[in-house]
Amino acid sequence: LPNGISRLTALSNTKYAVKPVRPNPVVSTGVIAFGVGIEAPTRIELFNAMGEKVMTLVDQKLQVGEYELTLDASSIPAGTYYYQVVSGPFTSELQTMSIVK
Repeated sequence: LPNGISRLTALSNTKYAVKPVRPNPVVSTGVIAFGVGIEAPTRIELFNAMGEKVMTLVDQKLQVGEYELTLDASSIPAGTYYYQVVSGPFTSELQTMSIVK
């Protein structure tokens, strides 16, 4: 930056966070709650037990805030799955989810 110019960043109270899916195990639908700390491209991906990507649940730029995503598991076979939130500089730990039919 040129001399005399500083970049000001407004901080919000919202922090990056990912909560366990509820209910777990998921029978037909489950809710994934997460927080985005800065406006950024955000992706939530679902992986099977083999580590293969099953689907992308979210792939868009999100504003700062807290979100809930309802997952329709009716077309996903029973088993153990993992989801991960990637938003700006944040990458969550893999979250475990069981789907039962």
